[in-house]
Amino acid sequence: MSLFNRSSVTVTEAWERHGDGAVLIDVREKHELRTGTPRGAQHLPMQRVERRLPTLEGKEVLVICQSGNRSATVTRFLRSRGIDAHNVKGGMLAWRRAGLPTR
Repeated sequence: MSLFNRSSVTVTEAWERHGDGAVLIDVREKHELRTGTPRGAQHLPMQRVERRLPTLEGKEVLVICQSGNRSATVTRFLRSRGIDAHNVKGGMLAWRRAGLPTR
């Protein structure tokens, strides 16, 4: 199931899609990762996303931050470049509340 027509997903949907092969990127700063990051997520700080565009092409990309604001900005940018990107609503705050796996 493609989520290309939807620009955001819930944390549960993100975890399921990641399990099905979607790329999950955490766009927070390195110091923010001390509180945990989703299991299997790639750390890609917001300011480095543009340089990594070629590695994201042709993939479904799920974008997470602390609350969902920065990830929404990155999602809009990626979608403007033709990437199948989706913001993870509520970010890590919602991820933790849902009890989803972190590392």
